[in-house]
Amino acid sequence: MPDAKKIVTPLLLVFLTGLIVRLPLYTSPFWREPDVAEYLNIAHNLLSGQGYTQSLKMSFFDNSPVVIPAYTNRLPVTPVFFFSLLLIRNNFYWLQLCLLVLGAADVCLFYLLLRRLIQARPALLLSIFAAVNPNLLVNNRMLLSEPVYYLLLLTAFNLYYSRSFGSKKYLLLGIFSGLVYLTRPEGILLLVVFLIMDFRHLRHLATLISIFLLTVLPYLLLKFAAGHNPFTTNHNYVWIVKSYSDGLESGFLRTYPTVWNFFRGNFFWIIIRIIRETYGNITSLLGKAYLAFLTPLLFFFPAKKFIRFLPLILYAIFNFLIITLTWSIIPEPERSLCLVFLFILPFVGFLPRLVWQKKLWYLLFVLTLCLYLVLDIHRIGWARNVEGFEGDWNPWEKSDFYSWVTAHTSAGSVIASDKPHLVNIFTARPSLLLPDNLIHGNNLSLYTKIFGVKIIAAHDPALVEFLKSHARYITSMDGLEIFSP
Repeated sequence: MPDAKKIVTPLLLVFLTGLIVRLPLYTSPFWREPDVAEYLNIAHNLLSGQGYTQSLKMSFFDNSPVVIPAYTNRLPVTPVFFFSLLLIRNNFYWLQLCLLVLGAADVCLFYLLLRRLIQARPALLLSIFAAVNPNLLVNNRMLLSEPVYYLLLLTAFNLYYSRSFGSKKYLLLGIFSGLVYLTRPEGILLLVVFLIMDFRHLRHLATLISIFLLTVLPYLLLKFAAGHNPFTTNHNYVWIVKSYSDGLESGFLRTYPTVWNFFRGNFFWIIIRIIRETYGNITSLLGKAYLAFLTPLLFFFPAKKFIRFLPLILYAIFNFLIITLTWSIIPEPERSLCLVFLFILPFVGFLPRLVWQKKLWYLLFVLTLCLYLVLDIHRIGWARNVEGFEGDWNPWEKSDFYSWVTAHTSAGSVIASDKPHLVNIFTARPSLLLPDNLIHGNNLSLYTKIFGVKIIAAHDPALVEFLKSHARYITSMDGLEIFSP
């Protein structure tokens, strides 16, 4: 690692570049999709003194209540981080601003990692290239775990490649490995990578594993005390259906196979799906969304440097496999492959020395990079203009309904609708997904009894007609018919 004084200027340039393209996203409507709503829900419950609980039920893979301890559904680092920021200012756009600044800081950590691996010029150029990548911008705009995850993960890799800290290095790596795992489930891959890289150093491994376990143990014990298997999450459901949506509107009262039975019964479908997703993800990585014209530069990577890059290679491969093998999730390569892209990007820094030593070649490379960014500039605008809400429930169109719910229901009233994540965000009421099979048999009475539903907001004509004769009609507003069981 070079002298700190020689790093300050390029580091500041990278940070400002990342900040300049992110700050315009501050006023964009924050992303209102179910995953975001779950994080905000837990943070709000912490803020309101309800503890680490979740009061938003978006699926029917099980018949657990609407209000439950959140240990199974969401790992704690991101909700607790959101909670700490909302303590300062209870405003979602303040939270969005903090995450955008954090995203710019993540790019700085990426630059520091590159400086440990490649020369100064390509490190700076590739960091700027990463800072303005539109996919990373969209990812950064969401109120999700990614910015926090990248911060911890890049810090851990910087520590790993550092020659400082002496005997404390593996103690710190154990702490950060634990925090990375407590941010996203695939974070366990970081520990696996470190174990593979240091399998010959038993003392290092003992320190790493013991500190990792001490870091995650409180969470695992709390999860066990809440009646959950400490080693499973709701992410296990992605391997028991062909499409995750099977557990949503059509999932109520449905039975699901075990992972092994599903795999055995759908083996050939799974293989075909994995092959298709592998091809699609590789195409996305090498296409204009990510590496584009930089792809041929991968072939200049010198074989003798392979071992030094092996931790990044392993993590990128493992992460890619997790994304590809999660067959029931609708593929979003522009979002899910951001981390793989970052860990592949250092490999293009090994251009022939001619490029970096001859001004003409260097100028041509910079001009080519600038041309690519100019052609891609509309996608940076797209990062700002993508709608911040899903489906047909524009939050401003339902403002009267949200106000009515807040005024006419108590804090613990369960509200059922087909957009429970929006209801929860704008009313802070426990919210439940409205299934599409309530008009069959006694499903309505079972549904309201199991989940303690107080209000049903429906707009489907068939369901509305059914509810008029099987529930108590209250009122109509914003295109919704309001009933109580």
